[in-house]
Amino acid sequence: MKRFRITLEGKTFEVIVENPDANPVRVIVDGETFEIPLESLDEAAPISPRAASPEARRVEIKPEASSERVLKAPMPGTINKVSVKPGDRVEHGQELLVLEAMKMNNVIRATSPGRIEAVRVTERQSVQHGDVLIVFGD
Repeated sequence: MKRFRITLEGKTFEVIVENPDANPVRVIVDGETFEIPLESLDEAAPISPRAASPEARRVEIKPEASSERVLKAPMPGTINKVSVKPGDRVEHGQELLVLEAMKMNNVIRATSPGRIEAVRVTERQSVQHGDVLIVFGD
């Protein structure tokens, strides 16, 4: 286990990384646990969180299981790119948006095929952990 102190948008967080060599990486930020799977950009070698380029990390977030499937922000940050709009059909692995957090661009991808019901964010918008980003329809 490794402990870090980071400052993001003027707010300081205590971050604990349980196993820096694991995938997904399990991170505890101010007492809240996040599992962040990393996808290697170099298909010849498995990814190590320490070797990943900060500009190229990809985060796959699964929507909540409920009557309204939603994608929530996995961490606070800024929306750098929105790649979908309401009514779009998306495929598994398709880029939905890019969330910049801690100076890293995190590509958020669809975990299953579906239709975009609503996009609740815009480019350059700041979001907090847990904010609804996208609502999926039937």
